[in-house]
Amino acid sequence: MKNPYTILGVSQDATNQDIIRAVAMAMRKREYSTREIAEARTILSKPATRLAADFTLPIFPAREKITPIEPTVQVSGLTVEKLNPNKYDSL
Repeated sequence: MKNPYTILGVSQDATNQDIIRAVAMAMRKREYSTREIAEARTILSKPATRLAADFTLPIFPAREKITPIEPTVQVSGLTVEKLNPNKYDSL
């Protein structure tokens, strides 16, 4: 399911009255199906499911392409076999 805040066009601090008004506006706009609007209202009307939605639904918009970070460290050719385990033996 999509983010109920996005479907209804309300912020996370919206009151129940704001949610009811937003449902009416969403029905007029017809961007989302009636079922999606009803589910969004149900989720945001109950405190427990609203809290769960706040934690489980993404806050930031999805990014189309994220460029990977390229490593800048150069390998020096040191391997485990070249290490001397007795070099710092203090006993």
